[in-house]
Amino acid sequence: METHDPVRYVDRRVGERPLQRTAALVSLLLAAFALVELVWFAVDNARYLVIVLAAAAVVLVAGFSALTSTGPSRMLAASVTVAGMLVVVGSVVVRLSSLGHVRWTGVLGAVALLSSVLCGRYALRVPPPRGAGVWDVPPGGPSTRRPVLIANPLSGGGKVGSAGIEEVARRHGIRVVLMAPGDDPAELARRAVREGADALGIAGGDGSLAAVAQVAVDHDLPFVVVPAGTRNHYAADLGLDRNDPARALAAFVRGEEHRLDYATVNGRMFLNNVSLGAYAAAVEQPEYRDAKLETTLRLLPELVAKGGPCFDLGVEVPGQGRWDSAALIQVSNGVYEMAVGAFGRRMSLDAGELGVVAVDVNHAGDLAAITVLAAARHPERHAGVWPWSTGHLTVTSGQERLSAGVDGEHVVLEPPLELVSVPRALRVLVPEGTPVGLANQHLGANGTVSGLLEVAFNVGGGPSGD
Repeated sequence: METHDPVRYVDRRVGERPLQRTAALVSLLLAAFALVELVWFAVDNARYLVIVLAAAAVVLVAGFSALTSTGPSRMLAASVTVAGMLVVVGSVVVRLSSLGHVRWTGVLGAVALLSSVLCGRYALRVPPPRGAGVWDVPPGGPSTRRPVLIANPLSGGGKVGSAGIEEVARRHGIRVVLMAPGDDPAELARRAVREGADALGIAGGDGSLAAVAQVAVDHDLPFVVVPAGTRNHYAADLGLDRNDPARALAAFVRGEEHRLDYATVNGRMFLNNVSLGAYAAAVEQPEYRDAKLETTLRLLPELVAKGGPCFDLGVEVPGQGRWDSAALIQVSNGVYEMAVGAFGRRMSLDAGELGVVAVDVNHAGDLAAITVLAAARHPERHAGVWPWSTGHLTVTSGQERLSAGVDGEHVVLEPPLELVSVPRALRVLVPEGTPVGLANQHLGANGTVSGLLEVAFNVGGGPSGD
């Protein structure tokens, strides 16, 4: 099977929708035109000038943020955009009423402002592959000949059944192995390999992916992810449609292979992250899955008051020296973004780096403030939060056994912990045309203006091609 290197999708997607280049250029020109018109409209009244310019800036910033964010962040940004637009329109109407005649600069500025955002949305959108074509068998035959899907029927509240995953798999010749309570997915995967499987897939939550992925790596087989869990963070970064998990099975039929990173902690694979310290203590609580923030905040005062084992994590922090009492360390397979709209997402999954965030606190107020800032998508603004990236990290502790959250699952590890990035060693199959990594899923993920420039003039992008 031919292997495709991960690529930037700018040229590919824009090539399929040539008006995107024009829309990007028009969006930039309209934004500049809108600001000039609104300034000219209100230049003789300082109060209106300040209000209109501030509202226009909010519309552009929030509107462009809505284009390049997902989930709740997009909804919030869209709401702020609407509110800002109402202020602009209201200010223009009030100003025109006081003038007693129409001044078209204000009207044209408001229209241009809204049009800029709409053109930007069209220019930067990268839709996932859709339509029956994702199931078309390539001329050389399907991507896999003897695929096996291991499915957890209990994961995600029963998504395997409700999404028709088993039925779709069997329709396309994919063998399904249903997990029973107590089954080890890794052992099921090894058995499938012994029986001749040439590709392995897992339909389950983030916590079960690495077990099957490790078997795929051990036998140099392609690996397929079907988002049948509750959160499906890894599937989101792969660009899979979490609302239609069965469509991910098309990777077995018409797949595109990407060689992506994985990471290990003391030899154990993880695909998302390892969390140590206060967060790991929260993961141990049974109520954590349904109320992450509330559970963490409830535990903070007690954890800080007691100090103890949650606060003896040792690590070398670049530019800071050695910390021997870190309260929390999170290490991710790939660097998580902290910017609004991209918080908790990874720009790429093949950079060969661990993303590290270490937290040092002195009292409960610090940790509470960090948790609140994290909820607001800006934990790095606290002086006790230090992010960096590396290929290898050692974490020490005075404990003989250390609680950790590995891909959201509670495990116990023996320190010192050795965390290592293994670059491009996992062969991941996704449906052909799926944009892998946030930088490919949102053309403005590195900044809306730079994204529009990239689409309009093809500047700033990486190499493209198959």
